[in-house]
Amino acid sequence: MARTPQQQHDDIRAEYREGHDTHDTWASVMSAFFDIAGALYARDVHLPAEWGYSPGIGEITETEDEGDPLWTVRYSADTLTDFGRVLARYSDMLKSRGDDY
Repeated sequence: MARTPQQQHDDIRAEYREGHDTHDTWASVMSAFFDIAGALYARDVHLPAEWGYSPGIGEITETEDEGDPLWTVRYSADTLTDFGRVLARYSDMLKSRGDDY
């Protein structure tokens, strides 16, 4: 049975927390954010302009050997976009506290 949007959101939030580095919150947020933005870009999904995302040079592939974000393939584009917005707000909060670099 397919997971509801709320269940997917709960799942992605829990998965983020599992990989969250409590010693470097900024790096954890930005890593997950760029994983999501890259995965959405690879799917040809329109990214929110306020993200200011610009892909790097080269083709985006989703292979474990290259360290790409395989965890993102489990989620719908809507779930990824919604969680990307959460991470964008979180990064803004971290910047306002001076916890970025």
